[in-house]
Amino acid sequence: MRRSLAILLVFTLLLAGCAGAQQSTAPAAAPEGGQVEIQEEQPAPEEQPEEEAPPAPEEEPEPVEEPEPAERIVIDQMGREVVLPETVTSITTSHGAVTNMLVAMGGAPLIVGTGPKASGRTILHEVAPSVMDTPQIGQQSDINLEELASIQPDLFILNARNRDILPELELLGIPGVAIDPENFETLIDSMRIIGAAIGKEDHAEEIISTFESMMASIRERTSEVENVPSAIVIGRQNITDVAVGNMIQSEIVEAAGGRNAAADVEPLENTFLTYVDVGLEQILEWNPDFIFIHAFGPIQPDDFFEEPRLEGVNAIVNGNVFKFPSDADAWDMPAPMSVLATMWVAHIMHPDLITAEELDEAVEDFYYLLYGVRLGREYFLY
Repeated sequence: MRRSLAILLVFTLLLAGCAGAQQSTAPAAAPEGGQVEIQEEQPAPEEQPEEEAPPAPEEEPEPVEEPEPAERIVIDQMGREVVLPETVTSITTSHGAVTNMLVAMGGAPLIVGTGPKASGRTILHEVAPSVMDTPQIGQQSDINLEELASIQPDLFILNARNRDILPELELLGIPGVAIDPENFETLIDSMRIIGAAIGKEDHAEEIISTFESMMASIRERTSEVENVPSAIVIGRQNITDVAVGNMIQSEIVEAAGGRNAAADVEPLENTFLTYVDVGLEQILEWNPDFIFIHAFGPIQPDDFFEEPRLEGVNAIVNGNVFKFPSDADAWDMPAPMSVLATMWVAHIMHPDLITAEELDEAVEDFYYLLYGVRLGREYFLY
């Protein structure tokens, strides 16, 4: 009985399963008209790439202000504050002695204009030939302003006695530095100012140190001279033009152990040519023991020996008339080589204090310091 019931239960479950299967697989009822609408599977829409956002407009950079050129101030020997570029790259000068100082300090490549006296210095043709190719801008106050304006240098160096050209330099926008090297103290200051202006301070100080040491040695020996000889220094124009007390030639004589007979003569005013014509009578009255002639110019010792009106003057009687060295490079000018002029005059007047051998050695060593060449007696003909 239980077996029959189990079989019946299984059979009932099977029938129920079949009925469910038929119901789930029966087709869906057709719409009116008897047609079955078959729905095709629509493809998924393609994904469109995202549109890139337009770039943001570039912001214009703010204008950058150009820095002002670096500048510095140099105080010249008139006490003026002169504004110069941080680095000076071009210089003009109408002063022959300044040209020598610039070359001696290594500034030859900066020189873009000179005065006519520079071309007359033979030594510059040898040690700085590029300087000889630069335009001539005039002499002292007589400046070719049109030429100078076309050059437009960073710096113009002038003698303070030619200060009348400063307003013209200002109109051209050219800084002017004035120097006044008419004695040893102001000459040293001039060298220091020029060295600072061209960035050659160290070399300038080396030259100054040697100059001061040599001058101190000369003064130490000549200070003991008991019988101080008198002397005059003649200029380049006439045999009666003499160097007066405010000129470096006067200090050369005095440092060498002499006395400038013309030291008290009133200097000429408002002129660069400070040699003063005193006439033959004044020279006869002074009766100098020595006569020295400026290195440049046509005047020679024979001009005195052949002048009958001066035949009684001590210097002429004793054959003590000399021309400063030299045509190659004038020693008796306001420049570093004036220390050699002092040593040479001391040797002429006091040969026991400064020997020829000592002078020769000093000349060669000093020119080696200035220009890197050894030049001596045969070159300068002293």
